[in-house]
Amino acid sequence: MQKLTLFLLGLTLLASLMESTARAQWVPAGLPGQDSVDFVISLGSLGSYLFAGTGTQEGVWRSTDNGASCALADSGFTEDSIRINAGCFLAVGADLFAASDGVWLSTDSGTSWTCTMSASRNEIGSVLALALSGTTLFAGYEAKGVSISTNDGKSWTSANNGLTDLGIAALAVSGQEVFAGTGSSGVFATTDNGKSWVAVNNGLPSGASILCLATLGTTVFASVRTEGVFLSTNDGASWERANTGISSGADVLCFAISGTILLAGSTRGFYFSTNNGTSWAADNEGLSNPIIWALAVIGTNIFGGISGGPASKTIGKLALPILGSVSSSSFLGNHITAYPNPTTHSTTLHFTGPAGGYATVSVVNALGVCVMHNAYSVSRDGSVTLDLSGLSAGMYECVVQTDGKEMCVPILVE
Repeated sequence: MQKLTLFLLGLTLLASLMESTARAQWVPAGLPGQDSVDFVISLGSLGSYLFAGTGTQEGVWRSTDNGASCALADSGFTEDSIRINAGCFLAVGADLFAASDGVWLSTDSGTSWTCTMSASRNEIGSVLALALSGTTLFAGYEAKGVSISTNDGKSWTSANNGLTDLGIAALAVSGQEVFAGTGSSGVFATTDNGKSWVAVNNGLPSGASILCLATLGTTVFASVRTEGVFLSTNDGASWERANTGISSGADVLCFAISGTILLAGSTRGFYFSTNNGTSWAADNEGLSNPIIWALAVIGTNIFGGISGGPASKTIGKLALPILGSVSSSSFLGNHITAYPNPTTHSTTLHFTGPAGGYATVSVVNALGVCVMHNAYSVSRDGSVTLDLSGLSAGMYECVVQTDGKEMCVPILVE
């Protein structure tokens, strides 16, 4: 078994923002010497506590110090059920649910666990997804469909009316509607707490295999195996592709939300979107061949369960805010936006002007090469329009330097 290491992704505000356009680096921190842990596939949070579930059978790990260290927290789990499935922690008030061969519950912040619903992996498969809608708990099985509980997990009943695919890979909640992603039949939705389900696949590929689901505001996001990310702004009535900025061939394995920022872990690293999925940017420096299975957000930190090869089973940590944004950023008292973004020929930067009335603007490509550099005279609340028509399609970093300070915003040229 390989060594598990806790990694810190250091986007440290006063360090990286004042230096250059270089992105933050993944650096090792914590969990030294845990050779018994082979694979982290799920992450969850309860208050300030971070929980890591293993994809094999090395238990549940808990950090009470923001990821600086971790310790086993799996008392009560049986040996056969100690494998926590991807994306399967769910915090409900002061309680934490975890899914494995059944649903497990901790009422003491992970110190001990009890089984609220057992499942036979050989007969019906594991529980792969958990969600809460109002006071109703939903559990999605690998091969049995959906079960619900209305009494905090004390008892469960089947809720499969209308489901034509009982392989449930993901669950998400938007208002009164619950979405279920299946292994080969796309997405189903219920508006009556599981009494009935209907397929909502207009715009999705035929036979879509859903990897994960998420909701941000009234927008629903679905990751489809080999097809990328799709979004719906009308409760699943129709879907459209939302892959701009995500590498071709990348499968998004998990989503997470930090405020209004949508986060995604994929087979090709970490992506984020600040414009509701219209476009994405990546931040993967320091990682080699990253595969991010799970994401969790605690305060101003993002944690990721990362697999990067036979010698790199990791957890990662990213300090918010993420470098720049797809459309705007606010650093050190200054503010910058770029519109339109994405763009085909030009974009206008709006930012708090320098006291001296001058600013230098640089545009850097994905290889770190400066492709544009000019000085501008601007008002205190001025704007600068950049002609990008000579640039090839791709992601660029726009860097504005004023009075010794620096503001950055990624710009996507299509």
